[in-house]
Parts: sequence; C-alpha cells; structure tokens
Amino acid sequence: MQTSIYYKLCLTLLILLPTLTHAETTRGRGFGFSQERFGPTRSALLERQLLCAMRKSGINEGPTNQWSRARYVAKHLSDVLPRLIPPWSNTAITHLLSQSLHETGLLNLLTEQASRYASSRSEFKGRGIIQLTHRANYSLFAGCEQAINSAGDSGPIQRERLASAPAISSSDIVRSPNSAFNESSENGQRRNTLTAICWMVRTQERHEAFANALECRTDHCINEVGVAINKGPGRLGTGSTPLGAENRRDLFRKIESCFN
Repeated sequence: MQTSIYYKLCLTLLILLPTLTHAETTRGRGFGFSQERFGPTRSALLERQLLCAMRKSGINEGPTNQWSRARYVAKHLSDVLPRLIPPWSNTAITHLLSQSLHETGLLNLLTEQASRYASSRSEFKGRGIIQLTHRANYSLFAGCEQAINSAGDSGPIQRERLASAPAISSSDIVRSPNSAFNESSENGQRRNTLTAICWMVRTQERHEAFANALECRTDHCINEVGVAINKGPGRLGTGSTPLGAENRRDLFRKIESCFN
C-alpha cells in the first residue's frame, strides 16, 4: 500500500516538474507571460497576420512604396503590440490597421498634403500612419515614444504608462518633424508606425466609449473609432460620421479574417 502511494507521488512530481520549471524560467525573465503570448513566436505570428491584412486591403506585394511601407509597418507593430499590458485583442488590432490604412490611402501618403485645411500647411501637419496632427500631439507622442523605448527591446509595455507619459516639447519630433519622420531611416519608419499605437492607447485609456468600440466589430463601432480619429474623441457618441466612413468599414471587413 505504501509502495503504491509512493509510486503515485513520484509520478505526479514527474508530470508537474516541466510546468514548474517553465514557470520559474518565465519569472526569471521578469515577465509573467508565456513565450507563446509574449515573445518571438507571438511577434512572428502577428507580423504574418498584418501582412495578410495588407494584401487583403488591396496593397500588391512587390517593389512599390506601398509594399515597402507595409513591411516596415508590420515589423514595428508586431514588435510592440504583443508587449502591451493589458494586451490588445485581435479586434483592437484590426481597428488600428483598418483605420490607419484608410487615413493613409493604403499607405500611399504618410504626410498630409496641402489642402484647404489649415493643418495641412502647418509644420505639425498630419504625419504617420494615424496622421498625427498639431504641436501638442507631437509633444505627447514624443513622451509616449520615450516610454516605449524605456521598455527595451523585449520588456513589457504598460498601456497606462504610455497614456500618462508627459509631453516632451524639446524632442526632435517637435523641433524637426520633417527629419524625425523621414522614412529613409529605420527610426523614422518606426516613428511613423508608433504614432498609431501611441494615439490609440492614449485615447483608449482616457475614453471608455473608445475602449468599448475597440472591442466591438459592428459597423457602429467601426464608425466610432473613425470618429475619434477623424474628429476627435470628444465627438464620440454624438452620432457623428467620420470622413470616409464607408471605406473604413469596407477595409475592416476585408482584413478581419486575417486576425481570427
């Protein structure tokens, strides 16, 4: 009888040992997350999903500016998004990408072109895949970028820390925006990409209606996300319609299957 109990105890320990060892290894890295959700495996999967979505949106793979941008946007999004805490859902990522593709005309234009809008003639015109606009938002983005960089190459990134990062008006992002967002450098490519993460996380942490819309796939929610980007979060829930509402919804429907 004692031998049987001893045998069962040993067998149980042998089964649990790999799990306990993995948990200790994970804690040793300083993160409470599995490699599947937080690490190279998750980043590689997300990068494939993002490139799938780029193709479904209508961006043709090949030696074009659009595809070059698609590749670096997918690379930088897949580096940062899997490290967000609390994590973003696939629905939120679908919103981020579909809205960014609309804002830039399928990554055709990452800098706002001169038009009747005063912002288009400003030094702080729309830039990046989210078309970040106005000096104050550039300063806030500089603070958010610094918070992301402080996490290192693989550390966790607290959403609240990004949302509450103080504005940095002395940053080169504010002093020399043309140079800061120049796509000829990897740093410029990264900044063009991170504009979307920083703006959307900040809005998500400050506006409950926006946070709720990011977790919803209805046409109304797609509109609400578009309203917040196009007209400002203060217009959420007012029945407003964003510019290009139909295209925003169409892009979301085209790419959502890549994230299922």
